[in-house]
Amino acid sequence: MYDILIKNGFVLDGSGYPGLKRDVAIKDGKIALLGLPLEVEAKRVIDAEGLIVAPGFMDIHSHADRSVLTNPKAESAIRQGITFVLGGQCGGSEAPLTEESREALEKRRGHKIPWLTMAEFFQTLEENTMAINLGMLIGQGTVRGGVMGVNPNPPTPEELATMCKMIDQAMQEGAFGLSTGRRYMPGSLASHEEIIEVTKPIGKYDGIYDSHITNQDRQVLESIEELIDVGRKAKVRPHLAHQKVCGKPNWGKTVQSFELMEAARAEGIDILSDTYLHPYTQIYPIADQLPRWLIDEGLEVALEKLKDPEIYARVQEELRQYQIEQPVAYLSTTARGILWCKNSEGLEWLDFAEVMALWKVDYADLILRLVMENDGQVKTAGIMGDEDIARILKHPYSMVGTDSFVVDNKEIDLLAAHPRNYETYPYTIARYVREEKLIDLPTCIRKMTGMVADRLNLTDRGYIKPGLWADITIFDYETIDYNCTVTEPTEYPDGINYVIVNGQLTWDDGVYHDVRAGQVIRNPKSKV
Repeated sequence: MYDILIKNGFVLDGSGYPGLKRDVAIKDGKIALLGLPLEVEAKRVIDAEGLIVAPGFMDIHSHADRSVLTNPKAESAIRQGITFVLGGQCGGSEAPLTEESREALEKRRGHKIPWLTMAEFFQTLEENTMAINLGMLIGQGTVRGGVMGVNPNPPTPEELATMCKMIDQAMQEGAFGLSTGRRYMPGSLASHEEIIEVTKPIGKYDGIYDSHITNQDRQVLESIEELIDVGRKAKVRPHLAHQKVCGKPNWGKTVQSFELMEAARAEGIDILSDTYLHPYTQIYPIADQLPRWLIDEGLEVALEKLKDPEIYARVQEELRQYQIEQPVAYLSTTARGILWCKNSEGLEWLDFAEVMALWKVDYADLILRLVMENDGQVKTAGIMGDEDIARILKHPYSMVGTDSFVVDNKEIDLLAAHPRNYETYPYTIARYVREEKLIDLPTCIRKMTGMVADRLNLTDRGYIKPGLWADITIFDYETIDYNCTVTEPTEYPDGINYVIVNGQLTWDDGVYHDVRAGQVIRNPKSKV
């Protein structure tokens, strides 16, 4: 007697090869049999006639570690077919912490944090249970902030040794590598040389160095060169996080990006990337452009304060000083695009520079006018070109990731919410495979499953093969679809029929089963 028997499905096994009609039998959490027909009995039989049976989607770029303890059902992930997430991205991870950084985190969160080490964080996850499988990277910014605080100075030899020891210990305890957010505090305070030194400990565990690079627009090529150099000098595998090129003046630079990556691979540097395919980056409300002191008490208070001519003039002057004092950042900012305005019409998909020219205003007056005309209800983001998106997806170096949290409901900030939280995988399949035919379905599934498992040295999941853990997503290729828009960013997708996590049926033809079958997944090259 098997636990689940999937009958008559078209199996794409994660390898990228064309699929075959096969039955799949599951027992004790693992794939037990694969063949056609399987004349066996099972407690539950799923008729997958006309459906695709694929490995559970593996999200190689997730921030789920920050939310899975408070959102353990992970519905936003499960309902788009995701069964595994790799957290700790962009330089920020829930562990490891120091006593000082734990205390600061407790103040921000408003509750006690029972862990310091990566092992203790894993234990907390296992004790609390979760719906998805989760692996972890070590956030370099988290480690540096814990050891040095917000300190712009180079680390002392003792501080550097402490950071390297924390990273080495976390790798021993099961982390898959180190991540950096080269634009984010406090990790961005580290020099290039410091990054190389703290990355070296991950090499003996075959970890990846996963980086949100310094710049994704005007200086994207120089930033990729920095990433490659870390891989070269630290002797580790570099990974380009959420690969993109932002800002209309920079569109097309993916050609040179891949040339750099190809040259690195020819040199023996194992660089790959991940991407989410939406044509815009993280969404930022227009109020993010205002000075911190103005919006610390919230948007409504800031709008009221701006009615005071003196405060308005002060903000206007600070915005103009930004243009003078930070010219590189300013040029990146003016390349940011407008996705939606509450009141101002005709501005969608124009960047700031284009609107400045249209309205004949400078940057300061643009921001203040947008804020005041729309009560602060404006969504902005870096905008990507269709040709760059297509080039990234089609390239053999890329995988698919969400760059998102996991949430159990839709009660999140709609002004900053991004569709990638809810639909990255159905969106990719429906738009870029079925509609635009940029790549074929087996290749796409490989970028979402087997290729991720290979990258992380996982040999027990990521494919549909006997003996592997039964992480399986079953979907209807003809009806799989995305429902999110810029203004309605929290809609669940269509066409995901069943999701099985470690042999447990979690999404069952429109019904969510709260079985919490997820596991902590540790680096097989670690010493745990």
